[in-house]
Amino acid sequence: MINLFMCFNNWVNGVLILILLRLLHGIGPAVSTISIGTAVADIILETRRGEEMGLYGLAMTISMAVGPILGIWLLHIYSFHGLIFIAIFFSIIAL
Repeated sequence: MINLFMCFNNWVNGVLILILLRLLHGIGPAVSTISIGTAVADIILETRRGEEMGLYGLAMTISMAVGPILGIWLLHIYSFHGLIFIAIFFSIIAL
């Protein structure tokens, strides 16, 4: 759904609409981060909760560090259009 909001940036005619779209871009990751963390805490065993939450935090930290680097590398190899097609491919797989 966040990708859908990002597509609307091309049709923005005013600053107010752009600010509203950016607000939606911020709400999406905030809600998903909290809800995924809660889902992970509910799924894992209570006896291993500390270890598993630590691994979850480590995975989130590594992905935030490696993701932009990987994106820039793919941008240099495949251009911006190729990067969009790769994002679409992984978005479809995630569904």
